[in-house]
Formats: sequence, C-alpha cells, structure tokens
Amino acid sequence: MIRRGDLPVSLLFVWILAAPAAVAIDAAQVPKDKQTSLGLYYTAAEANVYIAAHRAKTLFIDVRDPAELHTLGMPTAVDANVPLQRLNFGKWDAAKKRFAFDDNPDFVSGVDARLKAKRLGKNDVVIVLCGQGTRTPAAVATLAKAGYTRVYSVVDGYGGWQRSELPWDRELDRGKMYGNPR
Repeated sequence: MIRRGDLPVSLLFVWILAAPAAVAIDAAQVPKDKQTSLGLYYTAAEANVYIAAHRAKTLFIDVRDPAELHTLGMPTAVDANVPLQRLNFGKWDAAKKRFAFDDNPDFVSGVDARLKAKRLGKNDVVIVLCGQGTRTPAAVATLAKAGYTRVYSVVDGYGGWQRSELPWDRELDRGKMYGNPR
C-alpha cells in the first residue's frame, strides 16, 4: 500500500528506472566514423545500466563473428550473437593483411528471430555491440532500413565493455550463438 508520504519516493523510483535512456551519450561526442543513421548511442557502461533496468524490453545483440567470440568471449548480458559479417577463411584482404569479411545475408532475419523470441517489436530498444564500435554503424543502418526505430550503438564496443570491467565470459552459452550450433 502506498501512503501519501511515499508518493515522491515512488516517483523517484520510476525516474531512476527511466533515467538510463536520458544519459545516453550525446551524438556530438561520437567520432564521425562511429556515427549512425539513427543517432542513438551508449557507452558500454551506460548500456549495461540500461539493460539491467530494462532487460525484458531490450534486445542486446553482439554483431561480431562467432570466431571472435570463440577467441575473445562476450558480455554475459548479451541476448544473442547475430553477426553482421562473417569471416571468410577462403578470401584474403591484401590491404588489411587478414582474412576478409563477407556481409551476412541473414543478419536482419536473425535479429528478427531473436526479437520475436523475446516478444518484442521493431519499436523496442535494440542495442548492438561489436569489437570497438566501428561495425555497429552498418548494423544500425541495416536494421533501420528494415524498420527498426530504436537501435543503439555501443560506441566503445566489447573493448569498452572489458575496460569498464563489466561481466563477460569466454565460456559461451550455446543458446545465444548464431546458427544454433549442435
């Protein structure tokens, strides 16, 4: 039972839960190469706070290739891995002196499936994370083109997640991995 004197405390509690959306990083602070078409950004620390407060209404996607997750681990808060691009071990990128990435033709359908599994829609918050925040602009653009309206980029990526000492693990949850490995 809420008593009359408790109302301000109740309102404060509601404000605290809503506050993480208001503290998202200002677009003017985001380097040009990390800016997105929707202009919605979080640092890793801000994303972690938002997810903790809004878990049921947020989809958190790691867009890195599963090989990167296998080597480096991933945030424990991630709902799923849906890679924007896949490493192609049969193709060499001579300019970058490493294996090439190919676009994942199933990226949007993979995110759609994870969204549906959480009973969310394209107007709910989706947070995307890559290694250093350089691939998420393309992920945001792809999802925006598919009708998603509230896609946030983690501008400092998984590197920022680790530097902020947020929960992550090298032991991966098979149910979160792309392609449902056996």
